[in-house]
Amino acid sequence: MTKNVIRYCSDVVIVIFLLQLIACQTIDEPSVKTTLQVAPGTIVETPSVVQSTALAEKTITPDPATTLTVIPLPSIPPTSTPSPIPTATPKPDLVFQLAFTAQTEEENAHGIWVYSNETQKSTLLVMASPNTHIDPIIQLRPDKAAIGYTVSEADGTWAVWEVEIASGEIKQLTPFFSLSEYYGFLEGWSPDQQWLYIRLRDTTALQEEHQITFNLDTQESIEVDDFVLAWSPVVPNRYISTGEDNERRILKVADIGGNVLTFQTPKQTRPLFARWSSDEQKVVVGFLELDETSFFILDLKTGQWQPAVTGSRSMWVTGWSSDGKWVAFDDGANLVFFDNWEPTTATISEPDFDQITSVNWLDSTTFLFKMTGNLYAVNPELSESVVELFQLNELYPNLDPFTHFIAWAP
Repeated sequence: MTKNVIRYCSDVVIVIFLLQLIACQTIDEPSVKTTLQVAPGTIVETPSVVQSTALAEKTITPDPATTLTVIPLPSIPPTSTPSPIPTATPKPDLVFQLAFTAQTEEENAHGIWVYSNETQKSTLLVMASPNTHIDPIIQLRPDKAAIGYTVSEADGTWAVWEVEIASGEIKQLTPFFSLSEYYGFLEGWSPDQQWLYIRLRDTTALQEEHQITFNLDTQESIEVDDFVLAWSPVVPNRYISTGEDNERRILKVADIGGNVLTFQTPKQTRPLFARWSSDEQKVVVGFLELDETSFFILDLKTGQWQPAVTGSRSMWVTGWSSDGKWVAFDDGANLVFFDNWEPTTATISEPDFDQITSVNWLDSTTFLFKMTGNLYAVNPELSESVVELFQLNELYPNLDPFTHFIAWAP
């Protein structure tokens, strides 16, 4: 019995020793569910239990020594949503020339300047003679080789001149007209450069205006009875005017001494201005109603009117892009581009300023404008592409506030 007790006790001791040994081995053995050692920057997928789905949550562990830079993808603002003008932007690779009137430092005289964006140099092309005044409205000749301008003399007369851009040679184009009766300023040339288009403003009744075409060969002028809204960019002496037919407003497309086409207007108010497309297939027309201006596009082949944009009383149409896709408008605070192919609008605005002035289209995708003394360019396809070209006020601190800027690619 004693042996049995001893044996039993020995067996118990052995069993206890074996159990302790097994427990120690279990503690020292690695766990099956060990934590993975992940290198920096590795994406770790951790299953996440989501009701009725099997989504995986992704965690990115960045390298502590690396600074992450977030580069947003480019985006196009929604249609008709104003896009603020950037304060600092790179200069685009544009080659163009800019002409305008500005004061000179000599005896406070003024003249016509030409600035080259390629060379970043400006040239005083024409300086006004003593006791004369160069009108700030200047025009580029169709061949882009000369600039036309009006000069008022001290004796109360005025005449139209031109200056060759390359040589600086000046030439008087018209005889002197009396300033006591009316004052004229050049609106442009006919496409064949045979005729000048001149707008006359009566000095005794400033609201009355007339139009004449002046033949450069014969030195003869023809007064146009109708109020001319715009001259054709394709056919010499073809113009758009307005009139009435059976108490309804009509738009007329007429050739001097030739045929006249009439179109009933979509509004009963008088059209204020119009601009041809470069191929003369369409025209955009503005109608003033109370405190707003409504613009419509007329297809001259079909006679159909299409609504374009509506803006304030001060909204003005600058013109069409060369490909006929865009029409540019401004109201002094906003630029609005109307897409003629897919009727939508793109708006460029800056809420802190009220001094946006359109210049003109440089090509089919680049529009130039002036704002608070600086010159900008924008592509209406990407309204966030506004770029500052240069600061006009720093180069020319005495700019005439009524200066008419013209730009062109040489």
